[in-house]
Amino acid sequence: MQACDVIAQFDGTGKVIPLKFRVREGDEYRVVTIKSCIELTQSQRKDIKRYRCKVVINDILRECELIFYKDNLKWFLAYIK
Repeated sequence: MQACDVIAQFDGTGKVIPLKFRVREGDEYRVVTIKSCIELTQSQRKDIKRYRCKVVINDILRECELIFYKDNLKWFLAYIK
């Protein structure tokens, strides 16, 4: 898991929708735009939100998972397939 910066939209009901994220690759950062996103249901931990996202990297559609820890407002990139 890698920490990342996320630009997200928050609506009036508290729903979070990630729009873009930025990850560090060596000495540089890569900004990735999220094409679609699904919030994964999680019954055990209410303080964590998980999202499966479709992104385009180097003209290839890929899947990734973002995790949002609500208690400390931190985002993590779990994987990119």
